[in-house]
Amino acid sequence: MEYIIGPVFTLLLAFKFTDMKQKEIKSKLSDTQEKIELVEKLLEQREADLPKKLVATMVPLAKEIKKLKQEVGIQ
Repeated sequence: MEYIIGPVFTLLLAFKFTDMKQKEIKSKLSDTQEKIELVEKLLEQREADLPKKLVATMVPLAKEIKKLKQEVGIQ
């Protein structure tokens, strides 16, 4: 009788342990996926804003360089 109950009990305990570990890994995976989605959204937003910021920075600089060249007489 003990030869049957011991292995069956061990098998059931192993199944329960595996199930618990699997649920833990799934929760970590979902947290990681949420973080990845957040990073992707931030990256897309920054990629969209970068050209606008670059132009906003370069236009005044280009105007001032042009004005400086005219004053110096280079152009």
